[in-house]
Amino acid sequence: MRQGFVGNNRAVAPVIGFIFVIGFLVLLLAVYQAQVVPQQNAETEFEHHEDIRYELRSLHHAITDVSQKQSPRFQSLNLGTDYRARTLGINPPPAAGTIRTEQHNISISNGSSTEDIPTRFIEYQPGYNELDIGSTWYENSVLYLDERDRGNDLVVIEDQQIVDDTGNLTIVALQNEFQETGTGRVTLELYPSNDLNNVSLPDPNGNYSVKIPTRLNGTGYWERQFGDGVDIDPVAGEDHDLLNLSVAPEALELSSVGIQLEPTGIDGSVEEESEEEYDYAEETYHRDDNSGDAVQPVNPSGDIENPSAVNEEGGDTATAISSGGQEDLNVGFALPPTDESAETYTMRFIIERIQVGGGDFGFSLVNSDGEVLTERQVLEEGDNTYSFDDDEEQAISNNYDDLYLILDSETNGSGNRELAIDYFELLAG
Repeated sequence: MRQGFVGNNRAVAPVIGFIFVIGFLVLLLAVYQAQVVPQQNAETEFEHHEDIRYELRSLHHAITDVSQKQSPRFQSLNLGTDYRARTLGINPPPAAGTIRTEQHNISISNGSSTEDIPTRFIEYQPGYNELDIGSTWYENSVLYLDERDRGNDLVVIEDQQIVDDTGNLTIVALQNEFQETGTGRVTLELYPSNDLNNVSLPDPNGNYSVKIPTRLNGTGYWERQFGDGVDIDPVAGEDHDLLNLSVAPEALELSSVGIQLEPTGIDGSVEEESEEEYDYAEETYHRDDNSGDAVQPVNPSGDIENPSAVNEEGGDTATAISSGGQEDLNVGFALPPTDESAETYTMRFIIERIQVGGGDFGFSLVNSDGEVLTERQVLEEGDNTYSFDDDEEQAISNNYDDLYLILDSETNGSGNRELAIDYFELLAG
């Protein structure tokens, strides 16, 4: 009896070993979730931080270019980021960022009368889950990372350009309210104004006294730029001060840049709205086998159902583009003019569904003469951005107001081919 009992004890040993193995695996998974996942996500966030910093510098340069060249520009920013897909471990929600404008006033006085000109700062605030990084601000041509509320220093990314070596004062009043939060891309449309100029200022009576709002209070930045004698007045109850400058009338240049709309005048009224919204449902902006008057493609095949659905991102419906039988799809959209002076171009697609047999859907850009400007690229489901090489970007710039998007399929057999698109956009950066 005892020998039988001892034999049963030995039979329990494999079960105990199995429990130890399971426990060890659970421990490893817990360590992976607690240490490896946060580290990898922090790397993803840091990469995004480097990318958005570059894009904000491009925005800084774009504002300057618009004010100097008096031509619109469009700057794209990737507000947030998704984390890498995981078989093991759980990610936090995607890191969404916010960009917004904050209103202030610039005051210009001749000693007896004062004119207030509305202007705005730009703040970009990341929403990372692992990294604790402060906001990046644009104000008065200065771009800086502000981490003072975290006990760290302020880091200047781009220095001021309002006062040059000769003492001339150039003010660019950035105007119009704007705010966007998300993980995807947003495009800031920048428009110039020729109407906000020195003629609108009070009659000169000696030098002008110019008061410029600034958040760079207490940092010593303006003292380093203009000397210790610079006059800075605190504003009670506000997080900004007033930088006081004295400038001769002939040394003052004033311009305005508006976000999404034309800039306002000094009285705050909107002078003129930007172009009407581009509507792909109009016959001149699309072409398929049955409808549309767009110039390209010259040999369309297939149908575009509900073309207006691609006008805005995130709609409840998508544009269904399909072709049946033996003939492959070949349809097109006329794109709105883009910024010819941009440094880079990318094409963004949000595709809900692809149904195709032995083949794929793709896109390319052509001009009204049918000249192929970019090589065909294969489309994939989801929110994806497609880049171009240097020659293709130059071709896009050369044809900035004569661009057509061609969507086609390349398959081997018959059957229905369908592409459901929520949104597309040519981005200029």
